[in-house]
Amino acid sequence: MSLLPFLVLVALTTIWIALPLIPAFRELFRPTDATPLSVVTRDAGNLAFFAERFHGWLESQLQTLAPSTPAGDLYGKLSNGNGFLRVRDRPEALARGPLPDGAHDRVVVTERPVELQGGEIFLLEVCARDTWDGGPRTTLRAIYGERDVALGAETTILRWAHADQSLTIGPSSSLYGRISAKQTLRLAHNTTFERIGAPTIEIGDRQPPLPSTTISRTPWTPPEHAEAIGDHLRISGDLHLPEATEYTGHLVVTGEVRLGRGSRVNGSIKAHKNLSLADTAVVTGATVSRTVVQLGTRSVVGGPIIAEDEVVVGGESVVGEVERQTSIVAPSVRLGIGATVHGQVNTSRAGTT
Repeated sequence: MSLLPFLVLVALTTIWIALPLIPAFRELFRPTDATPLSVVTRDAGNLAFFAERFHGWLESQLQTLAPSTPAGDLYGKLSNGNGFLRVRDRPEALARGPLPDGAHDRVVVTERPVELQGGEIFLLEVCARDTWDGGPRTTLRAIYGERDVALGAETTILRWAHADQSLTIGPSSSLYGRISAKQTLRLAHNTTFERIGAPTIEIGDRQPPLPSTTISRTPWTPPEHAEAIGDHLRISGDLHLPEATEYTGHLVVTGEVRLGRGSRVNGSIKAHKNLSLADTAVVTGATVSRTVVQLGTRSVVGGPIIAEDEVVVGGESVVGEVERQTSIVAPSVRLGIGATVHGQVNTSRAGTT
C-alpha cells in the first residue's frame, strides 16, 4: 500500500509529459499531411516572368493615360510616381538623355523604330513597341521588346531583357539577371551572363548549316563487371567508349566517362567524376556529372546537362531541339562560338561565351 501514492504520482507525471506529444503520435501512426510542401514559385521556370509582368502593368497604365494623351510625345508620371516618356515623333529625344552623362530617369516607351548611337544610360525600364537598335556601351536597367531588339557591343543589362521576337546582343557585354526571347537569342563572343533562355540560343555569328555526315558505328559491349540495376547499367571505375561505337541504354559510372570521337549513347549518362564527349560524339538523353561536363566540337546532347562544377560546350555543338527544349545547369558555363542551345542556361557563378 505504501507504493500506491508513488505509482499514482509517476502515472500522472507521465500523462502530463505525454499530453503535448499526442498530436505527434497521432500523426506518426495515422498521417494526414504526408504530401511535400510546394516551394516552387510562379517565376521559377519562366525567365520572362518579370518582363511579362512589367509589360502587362505598363499596358494598363497606357490605357489609363490614353484618353488625355496628345498624338505626339508624352512626358508625365505613372501611378507609382516614376517619370514616363512616350516617344512617337522624336526618337532623338533618347540620344544621351536630359540628365548628366546621358542618363534617362524615366520609364521609356518607343512606338517607332529606334536606332541609337550608343553610350546612353536608362535608369528605369524601356518598352520598345517597334524595333530597337542600340549602340555600343549602352546601359539598361531592363528592356522589353515587342519586336526585334539588337543591342551593341559592351552593353550592360542590370535586371532583365526580353524580346517577343529575336534578341541580339553584341560582344563583350555584361548580362545580369534574366535574358530571354520568344524566338531566337544571339550572344556574341566574350559576353557574360547569369540566366538565358529561348527556343534557340545562338553563340557568335550565325553559322551555315552543318554538312550532313554519316558515321558508321559498331556496337559497344559493356565490361563484364557492369551490373544491370533497374533501367540502367552501373559500372564501377572509369569508362571509355572507343571511337565510332554505339550503345543503347542508360549508364551510371562511379568514375570518369570519356566518349570517343563519333561515339553515340542512346540514353542518359551519370558520372561521379568528369564526363567528356570528343568531337561529334552524341548522347541522346541527359548528361550529369558531379564535377565537369565537357562537349567537344560538333557534339550533340539531346537532354539536360547538369554539373556540380562546370559545363563547357564546344564550338558548333548542339544541346536540345526546338521541339524538345532542355536546359544546362552548373555553377559555371562556357559556350563556344557556333554552339546552339534550345532551352535555358542557368548559372550560379557566371556564364561566358
